[in-house]
Amino acid sequence: MHVIKIVLASCIVLAASTGLALAHAGMKASNIAADAVIDTLPAAFTMSFTQAVGLASFSLENDQGAPVTFDYTPPKGMAIEYSVPLPRLAPGRYLAKWRTISKDGHAMAGEIGFTLSPKPRE
Repeated sequence: MHVIKIVLASCIVLAASTGLALAHAGMKASNIAADAVIDTLPAAFTMSFTQAVGLASFSLENDQGAPVTFDYTPPKGMAIEYSVPLPRLAPGRYLAKWRTISKDGHAMAGEIGFTLSPKPRE
């Protein structure tokens, strides 16, 4: 009976520590919310993560899925926050997509769709 208790306790400790080890980085916040309708495009798309990650890629697509061309090269190294300069965009629906790599090599992809509304007429 004593051996069973020791084995059971060991399994519980192992399961708990494995859960911590498997915790991966996630997005914490961004300056453009998912499905937001914005009147003014910020100068940059800013995103922060729960832990330092490498930003492997960042892209924009229009509502037809065509890529939006702009000059951006992801930085080398890892950080908790990234700020990606945005190009001038015409009013419409867009999809920001990114891919990160955590310290343990786990890749995470994410995306946020948003709509840039036309300027109100005066």
